[in-house]
Amino acid sequence: EEEAVRENYDATIGKTEGPLEVRASHILVEDEKDATDIIKAIQGGKDFAELARDRSTGPSAPRGGDLGYFVRSAMVEPFANAAFALKPGTIGPEPVKSEFGWHVIKVVDKRRQPAPSFEESRDQIEQQLTRDLIAAHMAELRADAKIELFNIDGSPVADTPKK
Repeated sequence: EEEAVRENYDATIGKTEGPLEVRASHILVEDEKDATDIIKAIQGGKDFAELARDRSTGPSAPRGGDLGYFVRSAMVEPFANAAFALKPGTIGPEPVKSEFGWHVIKVVDKRRQPAPSFEESRDQIEQQLTRDLIAAHMAELRADAKIELFNIDGSPVADTPKK
């Protein structure tokens, strides 16, 4: 059984790549002019993380705006669209408006989430292999069985078409 589980993992889950993730930082401010001024300051040589700590109103400000890695669905759409469109090491040339305010976005890295490990996948694979075995066994039993259908009163159903 262990070998079957391992073979299934190697053939399916082990070969997959997870969704694309972005690691980004942002500076969140209340108006577009502030955000534009911050972009100009960064382009002029100011440190992104330092500006984030000083000016961002977001909860990531103490971390220099670092949001860590996230998948597209984890962020509001305008922010996610902008972050996933940027190349690592770049800052969005325009501020991005969301329901939270105006964002200055810096993309640090992009990567694929790794596939789940064998240990994380074991229970799921064992359950699927068990279902497959039961379904195959039931199909064998049905193939050799003579099936008769009866009406509710117990009389045989005459010439029931096979489905």
